[in-house]
Amino acid sequence: MIGMVSAASPALAGPAVPNMGGGAPGGGGKHFGISVSTEVRYDSNFTHTSAANITANGKTTSEEKFSPRLNLDLGLPFGANSLSLSGGIGYNFHRNNKKLDKETIDLKGGLGLNFSPCSPSLSGQISRKQSDLGEIAPTAGTGISRVTNAQTEWQIGGTLSCGKSFGIKPTVGVTYEEGHNSAVLRQINNRNVMTYMVGINYVHPAIGDIMIFGQQRELRFDNQILPNGQENGNRTRSYGISFSRSIGARLQGNASVSWTNLNPRQPGVRNFKGLNWSAALSLQATPLLSFNASVGKSTSSTLAVASNYNVSTDYSIGASYTLTPRISLQAGYSRKKKAYAGQLGTPTVGVPPLTGDRKEMYNASIGYNFSPKLQFSLDAARESRNANGTFFDYHNNRIALRANLTI
Repeated sequence: MIGMVSAASPALAGPAVPNMGGGAPGGGGKHFGISVSTEVRYDSNFTHTSAANITANGKTTSEEKFSPRLNLDLGLPFGANSLSLSGGIGYNFHRNNKKLDKETIDLKGGLGLNFSPCSPSLSGQISRKQSDLGEIAPTAGTGISRVTNAQTEWQIGGTLSCGKSFGIKPTVGVTYEEGHNSAVLRQINNRNVMTYMVGINYVHPAIGDIMIFGQQRELRFDNQILPNGQENGNRTRSYGISFSRSIGARLQGNASVSWTNLNPRQPGVRNFKGLNWSAALSLQATPLLSFNASVGKSTSSTLAVASNYNVSTDYSIGASYTLTPRISLQAGYSRKKKAYAGQLGTPTVGVPPLTGDRKEMYNASIGYNFSPKLQFSLDAARESRNANGTFFDYHNNRIALRANLTI
């Protein structure tokens, strides 16, 4: 069912389709996999910021990073039910900016039950990482300590769907999320979100999967008290429809659109009223060549940027080609435009608040299957951002060598 799969993300979004985090977990039958991966990466501007920001934060322009990681993928069906756990734990080691050395955690799990005619499911996820340096302005302090910050996000949720595999299926869901910053001066962005969803699905082999839904999200900033004594935040209500279908074995697509009404509690911050939408298409043109494309518009809130909410518009396109049984090629382009509303806290002296930006990225990679258990890849990318102030503009070239060993 489209829209009911949890997505670990640094943004708490108000998407065009419900994202409840309580979708049916796992899939593909019983499996258990453990792998070890490593990445050696060079960035010409690893801070993702302008020369002025680099100087202010006491950082070097280029950086080499080494990132080992342990990955897990578990699927355990029992009867008509299923249990899943996937993700990984790693650590980033920097050659020059060692104060940014930090653990990375990305884990999610789920439990799907089948009590005919209803199917309840539960899921949870947690992520922890260093904040994107390009999105956080310097705070008080000296050197790299001004931008050192670990952001932690976790989510639990559940859904209940009733009905047969085909036909009409009512669905309800609820999700609770929290996000926290480790740096005291950035904890003004800490927040919690409660989301409720109700929908009606219609599934037919010749038509596809159609869902009509309504959703409400209540976001509150834990450390921001308004003059009326209430916590700052916003309320988002969305009503929409989604559709997904496979057209033969080669073409798959999905699309959704919703009317969204976002009301900030913060005085003087404008409301958002309008359409959110998304669409994605994948084509297996030949057995060796495939294409994919996606577009979307959504409202969200991030831990890094001190704003009440932002409106994001995204575009991406990619292609992959199997050159030989062992060698594969990939290339892609993505563009993301954001507008931020509602400055939180007190702006840093001499640094304009980030009110809008546009990011672009070109990337290409080559993969090599040394054996069924050992794979290598070489990736290269060019990133750029143009923001409302040159303080946040940047260009970055990166190259990374990765290896993955399945145990």
